[in-house]
Amino acid sequence: MIIWKGLSQTAKNKGKPGLFELANGGSLFLDEIGEVSANTQVKLLHVLEENEIIRVGGTKSLKINVRVIAATNKNLENGILQNMFREDLFFSMSVTSSLKDLTITAAGELRH
Repeated sequence: MIIWKGLSQTAKNKGKPGLFELANGGSLFLDEIGEVSANTQVKLLHVLEENEIIRVGGTKSLKINVRVIAATNKNLENGILQNMFREDLFFSMSVTSSLKDLTITAAGELRH
């Protein structure tokens, strides 16, 4: 996934962390994943499979550890059939644990 560098002079010289970098060690919510372009789907799949990003204009990859949570109001399975959504990305993003394995703590946190 390519992360945009900022346009300010400071960001131009030092680079500005993108959303994936800022979420490193935590979670990142991606809304309307069904609206993402085919080009961005390829980059997102790379991030999910390789756990690394390359900043825009950058030449080296940065390792990240991010939990991605995504939502959409589109039927992604239909999107796959219509070649509008990548099947490999769909399966990479699919939940691997079932809700019955989760419990909610008194603080509202989900636990396995």
